[in-house]
Amino acid sequence: MSSSRRLRRRPERLDRYEYGPTRQPRPFALLGRAAPHIIRTIRHVGPWAVSAGVIAVTGDRRVRRSALRAALAATLADAATALLVKPVVNRFGPSSSTHCSPSQRMAIATGFAGGIMADTPSPLPAAVGTLVGGIAVHRVRNSALLPAGVAGGLLVGAGTALLMRRLLPPLPGQGSGPHTSPAPAVDVHEDGIGVTAVVNPNAGAGTSPLHPGQDMASRIRDLLPQAEVIPLGPEDDLPSVLDGAAARCDVLAVAGGDGSVNAGAAAAMRYDRPLLVLPGGTLNNFATTLGVTSLESAVLAYRQGSLGAVDVGRVGDWIFLNTASFGAYPKVFDHRERLRPRLGKWPAFAVGAWSALREADPIEIVLNGRRTRVWWAFVGNCRHRTRALIPARRERLDDGLLDIRVLKAGRWFSRFRVVPDVLLAHWGLRSGYTVWRAPGCTVSSPDQPLRVACDGETFTAHSEIGFTKIPGGLRVFHAPAAEATPARSPRLQPREGVGRKNPGR
Repeated sequence: MSSSRRLRRRPERLDRYEYGPTRQPRPFALLGRAAPHIIRTIRHVGPWAVSAGVIAVTGDRRVRRSALRAALAATLADAATALLVKPVVNRFGPSSSTHCSPSQRMAIATGFAGGIMADTPSPLPAAVGTLVGGIAVHRVRNSALLPAGVAGGLLVGAGTALLMRRLLPPLPGQGSGPHTSPAPAVDVHEDGIGVTAVVNPNAGAGTSPLHPGQDMASRIRDLLPQAEVIPLGPEDDLPSVLDGAAARCDVLAVAGGDGSVNAGAAAAMRYDRPLLVLPGGTLNNFATTLGVTSLESAVLAYRQGSLGAVDVGRVGDWIFLNTASFGAYPKVFDHRERLRPRLGKWPAFAVGAWSALREADPIEIVLNGRRTRVWWAFVGNCRHRTRALIPARRERLDDGLLDIRVLKAGRWFSRFRVVPDVLLAHWGLRSGYTVWRAPGCTVSSPDQPLRVACDGETFTAHSEIGFTKIPGGLRVFHAPAAEATPARSPRLQPREGVGRKNPGR
């Protein structure tokens, strides 16, 4: 008998060895009489996607991210098993490949379970894991599959779950803020004496996320009864109102999205006032980084006097707290603002993103003295933890560095390589994705003015601009930071798909 035939028969002998004991009656009949109905229901990925939707609706931001990860992992496991793994096993596997080929149901269930276990409360992962284990035992005990088929499905599902966890990593624990530099303490009063809050009702839905029937200004008055609350009128100019509020207050509070918080930070820096961020927008990226995900958590950070100094990015005369970008990405916001009155914020953003990506062309720039063609570039305020193209997560706001990420346009098939470069970042072979950290960089556009987006707001810059940092330039209230991580020396050199190169080459 040839060695290849003996190798193919090893799974069969293992199945015969394990199959008998597994089929014997055991007290592990977790699903009982309901098992056949459950098995028929979860034949496809649809029920798992519905379950992920229910979990997302009933959970917070971290749970919604976990539900999305689980749905994507289950979908990918379904496609990988049906289109890749099963045809290969049936073609090259042992003679009993019908029963020992990887179970598609098990792959979907395992992918969903692996994706849901990262951010959800402890009872839910235990329940989903028990359900997956019960399904596996039931499939073997009722002669539907051999143990090798169940094990194959578990491996495929676990692989897709790990991949999705890599692409969508868990968010930091709620209530933990970033590491900041020390800042002088200020007098705080539980009822809000000395606080002036400017409310932008056009940010998000204009209501408190936890109290959708109550407007933001009323909710702030309930939490800080002695604070001065200024709702922004339709004819009011936000920077002027913020300047007037900062001139007469002890603590400047801003309720709105990232654009409103950016304007509030500029006013707070001009008048040397501490900033209290009250999340009231759609994304609230800076508020989430500060660990204040609701009005209650922001007010708690204020009452605790948890104040720190954070770095601020600067590009020309503008500042940014999250990211600044140029290239195709600012066109997304331009399209969004043009379509927003007719479609609403999120539909306008989706249509604007599609239009911008469809119309985008690489731009010729000179980056740190070297000419290159890029699709777009992000300059983040401090190091971002995510490894994808779009930075999102930060654990420190005091490292004194800019996180620079550039997607270059190659000579061959550059438009077709954009999507894999965005999804895989520097994993891809010869990827145009580059990331490095530095205190600053200079960019010039010899052919046309640069359109730049800072924290979601766009403007036209001069032909040459510099990105710099203002270390500890802003004092903000934030949630207490988690346990400090060991200090590491920053890597200032760029990293590309294979090896390291100069950023402009």
